[in-house]
Amino acid sequence: MADFAARVELAPEPRSAATARRWIREVLEGIGRDDLVESASAGVSELVTNGILHAHTALLIVVQAFDQRVVVSVTDRSPLEGRARLRPAVQQDRDSTVGRGLRIVRAYASEWGITTSAHGKAIWFVPLEASSIVAPDITTGPELEMLGEQESVAPDEHGPVVPVVLRDAPLAVIRQFQDSWIELVRELQLIALSEPSELQALAHEFSELAPQVRAARWITEESAAAIPAARAAGKDRVDVRLEIPTSLRDSYIRVDAILDHLDIQRHHELLLYLSGGAQAVQVRGWWFGEIIRQLDGASARPWEGAFEVDEATSRPGR
Repeated sequence: MADFAARVELAPEPRSAATARRWIREVLEGIGRDDLVESASAGVSELVTNGILHAHTALLIVVQAFDQRVVVSVTDRSPLEGRARLRPAVQQDRDSTVGRGLRIVRAYASEWGITTSAHGKAIWFVPLEASSIVAPDITTGPELEMLGEQESVAPDEHGPVVPVVLRDAPLAVIRQFQDSWIELVRELQLIALSEPSELQALAHEFSELAPQVRAARWITEESAAAIPAARAAGKDRVDVRLEIPTSLRDSYIRVDAILDHLDIQRHHELLLYLSGGAQAVQVRGWWFGEIIRQLDGASARPWEGAFEVDEATSRPGR
């Protein structure tokens, strides 16, 4: 039997992730376990976000203390077969966010597990003390690689393709941009579920378009092998070869425009995600710009920026 237990039930709405973080901080500080606040908050935030995006049911958070051992669990009531009803492109993109969430839980936990049933699932974890935390690399893992993974796409699904070459793509800077992209996708998926507004409509449009413009959908076999090899060899750049359907030209233009608008929203503190700094904005502009230019018949232009991450501007404040 637990020496202490606390529980709260939250609705599947965007504000619940922030509510869960505040609640678990108060609970842990109340029992004198301030050393677990960082890891418990990170883990529960990811699990609640996943529940909001996928389960669409009330979420039960429970904290139990057994002497010095604290266990946190998040339970939803979603039938497991419900996920099959999602459209394939959206399902794949949302599966990516589940994988990211579980990797973060593993990074902040000494133990963790999943209990499933026909009525839903419970994910539990034992949060690490602050002194034991090692910052997780959320960009690793095949389902989250912006580069270096080839997805199966029917040849005629989007019509004729154009070969696109992103010359001297800066691997470290692109990984930095990928980090901010993942945060942005997750936040906009939550906003898309919120009450109607101009930002909600923009978030919904972005969430529909984002799976189409992911590089992993269109990368060639050659680049899929070359990118991880270049990283392993310590290289700072690589040519990325894509085969982009001409039918997606307008999608790339629209996503690029949405991202410009969202950077303005972030500066007005209407969004929480990190843009990745000036460098990430620069590489995104080059990346999308080159795809659009080459779809229009122009020749490839190499990356002309820095190849090392500028730490001074890479992680601006929220």
